[in-house]
Amino acid sequence: MENMKKPKFIILGVVGAILLVIVVIAFKTYYDDYYVWSDYYAMIPLDYKIAPEEIYDKGEYVGLRQKYTIIAYNEKGESKEIRIYAWDTSGAKTQREDDTGIIEPGTYIYVNSARKIVINWNVVEKSEIPNQILEYVK
Repeated sequence: MENMKKPKFIILGVVGAILLVIVVIAFKTYYDDYYVWSDYYAMIPLDYKIAPEEIYDKGEYVGLRQKYTIIAYNEKGESKEIRIYAWDTSGAKTQREDDTGIIEPGTYIYVNSARKIVINWNVVEKSEIPNQILEYVK
């Protein structure tokens, strides 16, 4: 009888170890997707179509929002598609905290991003972009 219990414990141990590995891999993937950040730089292409949409909250005008989908580069020259939004609330009753105004084509931006989310972004001068990245950002 005791010999029959041993294989059950071995099987349970193997299944437990496999489940632990799966959980660790899933956690690492989630962590990398949302918490491992990299710096990227981009330029809004000169031919980028600017077409801001009007945004309303409960029927009240809150401003204009422009969505940008652009390619940005890190210091290794790796590219990443980035989506950011710029707000212009100058004609609204209340100002948004993240109001940057609509970004014009030819503007350089810095983006801090994880794999799945943009943490923050700012407009920067061309001189603020590292030289090794500048050759990609055109």
